[in-house]
Amino acid sequence: MIFIDNYGNAITNISRDVFESYGKGRNFILQARDQKFIRIYNRYSEIVKYDENGKSNKPDGKGLALFNNSGYLELATYKSNPLTVGSASSLFGLEINAPVTIQFES
Repeated sequence: MIFIDNYGNAITNISRDVFESYGKGRNFILQARDQKFIRIYNRYSEIVKYDENGKSNKPDGKGLALFNNSGYLELATYKSNPLTVGSASSLFGLEINAPVTIQFES
């Protein structure tokens, strides 16, 4: 991690370009402490899934990885609040300089 923003999102120094260059479209496991991610979302709202009756899966507080507007990999929680329920940095135990690893399938 290189930065924790005001919302408690953990921003890395891994750019989309670097990720795509090394990943070449392969499956991966992204790990930060004990949190594992196998998907990178394009926006926060993609984590919400609806059933046939229009009810959502209520992903509030669920962790996700995405590339932020600056093009860097960010670890966040959906609808988090650092002052009440917590944030990605507090819920996942992430601090500045915490390692983030990505293992791509062969």
